[in-house]
Amino acid sequence: MKENPQSIFGGATECIHHFLPKSLGLSLRWYVKDGIPVTVKQHNEIHGKDGKKMEERIIEIKGKEWLKDLYAQRMKLAKYAKEEDIIKHIKGEKENYAS
Repeated sequence: MKENPQSIFGGATECIHHFLPKSLGLSLRWYVKDGIPVTVKQHNEIHGKDGKKMEERIIEIKGKEWLKDLYAQRMKLAKYAKEEDIIKHIKGEKENYAS
C-alpha cells in the first residue's frame, strides 16, 4: 500500500483543499496548483474560526507568486474543458488546461 504524501501543515494527506473555491471559476476546478494537501482535521480548521490564520500560513508557505498565478488562472476561460487536457494537467504533462 502506498503511503500518503505529507500535508502542508504536517501529517499524512487525507484530502485536498481548494485554496480558491472552485465555485469562483471552472478554470480552478482541476487546477493542481489550487489544491492544498491537508488532513481532515486541518481541512475542518481551515473552514472554521481559525481559517483566516491558516490561509495566511498557506500563502507564506506557497508564496505570493503562487497566489498571483491562482488569481490569473481564475480569470481564464474554461467553459468546457476537454477530459484529455485535464488528465494531462493532473499528470503534470500539461501546464494548464484552460484557454
